[in-house]
Amino acid sequence: MTQPRTVSVDLADTNGNGIRGTWQVNDKEQQAAWEIYVELVTRVPAVELRPDEGLLREALTSLYTIFHSTRKILRNYGPEVARSKDNDGVSFAYLSVNLLNTVLRPVLEAV
Repeated sequence: MTQPRTVSVDLADTNGNGIRGTWQVNDKEQQAAWEIYVELVTRVPAVELRPDEGLLREALTSLYTIFHSTRKILRNYGPEVARSKDNDGVSFAYLSVNLLNTVLRPVLEAV
């Protein structure tokens, strides 16, 4: 097992709210992060479609399934990915849940 890597996190929304700190990434979290990354970048909304391509319902359904995928990934990797390794409180689980609740949920509720 390699030593944890430190990643500086500075994510803010348009209101200035967000997450700031450092995330100590271990191998297990890196694998879980890769799985979420694959889920995000392979969704319909991540690919630019021309005006005559795709349906809004398909795009929204695709985004909605990220909730299920993220929950599954968090369950599979267990509590270890939820523990912060320093005083900043930043962990893979914290970042993932924040992504769902502050980025995706408002988009899906607005429609």
